[in-house]
Parts: sequence; structure tokens; C-alpha cells
Amino acid sequence: MNRCNLKSLAGFAMALFVAGCGGSGTVPQSLPQSLDPLVAQMKHDGSWMLPEAKNENLFYISDGASNVYVYSYSLAQLVGKLTGFDAAEGLCSDHAGNVWIPDWGQGTITEYAHGGSEPISTLYDPGVKPVDCSIDATTGNLAVVGFPDSLAIYTGATGAPHTYKIGALNNFLFCTYDGSGNLFVDGIRPGARPGPPYGHFGLSELPKGDTRVRRISLRNYFEPYGGLQLQWDGTYLAIAQGWNNLIPRFAIRGNVAHYVDTVKLDQMGYVGWFWIHGSKIIGVQIWGTEIQLYHYPAGGDPLKTLANLPSFSGDWGDGSVTVSIAPHLTGITQIK
Repeated sequence: MNRCNLKSLAGFAMALFVAGCGGSGTVPQSLPQSLDPLVAQMKHDGSWMLPEAKNENLFYISDGASNVYVYSYSLAQLVGKLTGFDAAEGLCSDHAGNVWIPDWGQGTITEYAHGGSEPISTLYDPGVKPVDCSIDATTGNLAVVGFPDSLAIYTGATGAPHTYKIGALNNFLFCTYDGSGNLFVDGIRPGARPGPPYGHFGLSELPKGDTRVRRISLRNYFEPYGGLQLQWDGTYLAIAQGWNNLIPRFAIRGNVAHYVDTVKLDQMGYVGWFWIHGSKIIGVQIWGTEIQLYHYPAGGDPLKTLANLPSFSGDWGDGSVTVSIAPHLTGITQIK
């Protein structure tokens, strides 16, 4: 399979459903992208991290290729870079601030400590293309979705995984745990060709303690296709549509997802990857060079924009974002 096909499959809605540009209005002033001479030199020397990064909250942004960029949350300034990947995909983080980086190209899932520049562990999944991950806050288990149809659960984020096949879905794409340890996975329903009007979105759940994956039907929501990254916000399941700036939210009751409302991220054309933490949401501008921070769930105009960043669409996949909380801090400080 060639790189073009791999990229399209890894982010099927991003590659298949984009039909136009979204967003309007005046874009806020972008943050300065200048670096002092030391950092400018360091960024050409492979992975690096400023010492002060360990003491502050961070967000990590992958470019879908070989790099993951690290920014301070308080000032949104570049403080580090991790490199050496083939296709860094759907990042995730745990309560201790450790960050996991699935590599679609190498078939690995690599763990970094908060603010660390060297891996502390690496999991291998031969023959599988890992595209997204999520940590169960109740157990510390790591869930990894691999293309085309692999769901692996690593107990305590170590060792060999338990694997699952999901008959209700194929072409798995994204996953997220809720606060109770239930795992949600999305993808394309079997028999559906990817792309409108055939790319019918599907949602499934692996309830905590169960070995059977069940299909979740979307009630009162008639979008026939779409669905990218999904996140549990503490109450609702949020699912990016990808080809626009909308993130619908759903209340899960039994095996039914009830549509609640939609978060609209103004001035963002194609939101595919995003990360929710408390009252903030960070969105990645797919096929662009911007990330934007918003109030959540209010949405609207961004609080802050980082522009002129490296492209978030590599040869093998597309970029993503996660927030890592410094272990000694209890919450995220306001971006100034």
C-alpha cells in the first residue's frame, strides 16, 4: 500500500469529506514565532526540551510525520520538540502527565514523561498501524486503535495487549475512555464505501469489565457520514466532523447516543484533532499551519491562535494534540 493510500485511510474523513473552507471574521493576532538563538540551534539537533518545561503545563502537537512540538500552556511558547518518528498520530496523556505517541509508520506506541526528551517505554504492535490512543483513568490501561481493524488494550500500559475485533465497525479511527472506564471507538460501518454519500459513520463501546463490543446508535442526529477524533468531556461524548468547524456532543444512555448540541469553533476551517481539558479546547487546523484555543463548550471566537507552524499533514497521516499536566500542578493556568 503506498503512502498516499495510507494517509487517506488514517484520516478518512479529513481526506474524503473536505469540500470547502470554513470560518470567517478577523483572526486574532498570532503569537510571535521567534526563538532565541539557543533554541533556534537546538531545534535542528533532534529531540530537545527546555529544563523549565518539566515545571509547567504543556501541550504536545504532532505534525503527522516525524515531529512532535511541545508548547507551554501558560504562554503558548515553544519549549521542546520530539523527533525520530515516521508518522506521529493520535497523541494521548495520563493523569501523571505522561504522553503516548502512536507511530503509524513504525508500528510503535512510545511513552515520554512530562517534559522529557527521551522515551521511557515503547510498545510494539507488529503488523498494525496505530493511529490513536486513550488512557483509562480508573485503571491506567492504554487503548490503542490501529488501522484497519485493530483495538488493543494494554493492561497498565505495559506488556502484550488484549485485542478485540469490532464487527459493527471496520477502518477503526479514534478512541476515548469516559470517566468510568468505558471505551468508545469510531470508524466506518461495514459495507459502507468511504466518502459521501457512502462513508457512514459508526460508533461502538467496550463497556468497562466487558469483553464484548457493542454498537452505539446515534439517535436524533442525521449526519450520514463523518466523525473524526472523539473525546469525553466529563459529561458528553464530543465528535469532530472534520470537514468543518463543528463538534457535535452526545449523551450516552445504554446503547444509544442522543444528540445534545454542537460546539462551533469559529475561524477554524477543518477541525479533525482536538483536546478538551476542563473549560478549554485546543483545535488543530487540518491541512493548515494553525492551532487555536477556545472556551469550552462555548466555542465562538478563539482565545488564542498559533500561526505559521509546521504543516499538520505529513506523508503518512495528520497531526494531533494532547495536554499534559505537570504532576505537581492541579489544573491548567489561563493562557495570557
